[in-house]
Amino acid sequence: HIARWRLDGPVERWRLTGMSPFDSIHDVKVTEHHVVFTDLPFVVDPATFTGGERTTRNQDHTTLWIVAKADLRDTPVGGTVRAVEVRIPMPTGHLLVDYTEVEGHLRVILQQIPLSDLMLTMTRDSVDHRTGRSIDPNYEGLVSLAVQPSVIGRYLIDPTTGVVLDGEIVHDERVWGGVLFTSDSHRPEARRHQRQLWYGGIGFDPELVPDEWWRLYGEATDGLVPADELPTTAVPGTLSRVDLESMKITEVFSYDNGAFPSPPTFVPRRGSEDPDDGYVVVVVHQDGPKEIQVFDAQHIERGPLARASAPTFNPNLMLHSCWIPDRPGPRASSYRIPLWRDVLGAVRGIPAVLARLARLGKAMREAAQSS
Repeated sequence: HIARWRLDGPVERWRLTGMSPFDSIHDVKVTEHHVVFTDLPFVVDPATFTGGERTTRNQDHTTLWIVAKADLRDTPVGGTVRAVEVRIPMPTGHLLVDYTEVEGHLRVILQQIPLSDLMLTMTRDSVDHRTGRSIDPNYEGLVSLAVQPSVIGRYLIDPTTGVVLDGEIVHDERVWGGVLFTSDSHRPEARRHQRQLWYGGIGFDPELVPDEWWRLYGEATDGLVPADELPTTAVPGTLSRVDLESMKITEVFSYDNGAFPSPPTFVPRRGSEDPDDGYVVVVVHQDGPKEIQVFDAQHIERGPLARASAPTFNPNLMLHSCWIPDRPGPRASSYRIPLWRDVLGAVRGIPAVLARLARLGKAMREAAQSS
């Protein structure tokens, strides 16, 4: 299904056709005339539900779908609309799109994540593939993410056919382990045409790649750097600025002593209407108290303009975040859902959820038994 909520009233849904099977969908954006969304590459291996060893690696590509807003307008709610499917080499975590469509084409920006696997986490039994020694148990729960350089892809797509008319990627040997990016999503001109983004990376440490990752990806040929050519020394965490016009990484600020930034947040400069003029804010994870750092968005390599911390400042890893301006006056919207109604709706939905889980469990058991 594709769903729409108008910030008031019921949620509207349409069935979709034209979509290949997928495990999960994560990110969705809109242009003038289309809705664009992508899958995640992470694969659920049925064998793991019965205690078996995982044998299926993540997918090696992005599947992207495009739905025309005109089809949603012309189709009654509850009806069926067509999704145009696009397949792009290298998997994706998140996307941006230009709101403006030039000559009817979509300009799509992808945060691509080759050989990343959020389904693999360190355990107390994790072993370093190179030495056979146990990995420090203090890393239990750490995700096996930072195994390739950070990649940004820019693609021009015909939304009526799904044909990729042009594509280009950018990466840099200094920037590894990309987590999330930010851009100027506040100014209309910036949303119409994305010019820059800022990318947080956690770096790479060869001592923190468990044997399970090597078993699934050690012979993979779809990464930027083959597994047997991964760095033998650590690559530091970074904050970088990417020019989406020239497709170059124009600035890189590197962190010391194992520190790395949380995914960045763009904050527009007060009083300025220029696209991309503002600040980038990150929480820096490091030994001891963590730290908030504020950068001039156009001068990342000069280092933070301001830093703040406290002896007890120790937030969890922050993923998605955004900045919103102060809202003077009373709440503008009259939309409210009473607590009792919210709870009642959730309780009424429990039987259907349990039924779906039962069907899913049965299907996974059958798949595991047949594999």
